[in-house]
Amino acid sequence: MCPQTSPRAGHRAPTLTRRIAVANFKVTFQPQDQEVEVPEGTLIGEAATKAGIELNMPCGGQGRCGRCAVVVEEGEVDRRSVARLSQEALEEGYALACQTAVMGDVVVSIPPQEKIERRLPSAQRAAKVELPFAYDPLRDQSIRKLYVEVEPPSLADNTDDFARLKRDLQAQHGVDAQRMTADLPALQRLGPALREAEWKVTLVLEMDTWASPEGPPRLVDILPGDQTGSLWGAAVDIGTTSNVVYLVDLLTGNVVDTASEYNRQIARGEDVISRIIYA
Repeated sequence: MCPQTSPRAGHRAPTLTRRIAVANFKVTFQPQDQEVEVPEGTLIGEAATKAGIELNMPCGGQGRCGRCAVVVEEGEVDRRSVARLSQEALEEGYALACQTAVMGDVVVSIPPQEKIERRLPSAQRAAKVELPFAYDPLRDQSIRKLYVEVEPPSLADNTDDFARLKRDLQAQHGVDAQRMTADLPALQRLGPALREAEWKVTLVLEMDTWASPEGPPRLVDILPGDQTGSLWGAAVDIGTTSNVVYLVDLLTGNVVDTASEYNRQIARGEDVISRIIYA
């Protein structure tokens, strides 16, 4: 007889694992004639997404709206829910893409999808956005453009570019430039921008933020020459139904133009909860 041995302290005994093979099946979408291979049990809606085909699911894939209905022309599927389909529709092969699993090679026909078109008539939008208060660009927003003439380096003054810029900015505009910060992309542009503009530049500065109302200022961009005559900003309103972008003249506070479009997430749920469930 062979003596039994036990695992040494600190060493785990080897474990046996068993792999279960999952079959892959081919899904062919018509009329796109698009094929994709997916594991058994994949929802038709998921297969369509993998194939780059968009299906509208306004209920977030919960099977409540019935608007992702497709026709299974060939193959085996598992219809987990048919609540929104009539007996006649089932006999014609209809299935809900968000509730139907692929169980074999299948051919799926996608009916014309409801198009989510832009229907935002300009007549329903205000021609002009009126500010409810007297606008002061120095008080009501934090972006500034300041023109600075920087002293070029010399043998007698070999200060680095950023320190040189801060020194002349503070001297010419009284800005607390010694505390000024800059992100890496701005610092990378600084040297070439100063030399290409012959040391005469416009600085775009963020003077403060909601989190830091006392600053310090942050260097956003460096522009050649004197470009202080214009200052533009964009305000974005991300809504459940539509997204709106406002182009704002930050010197006057006037909204110069607007553009709006439906939020494309509406295809995955007409309300926020449905979209969260889909995600």
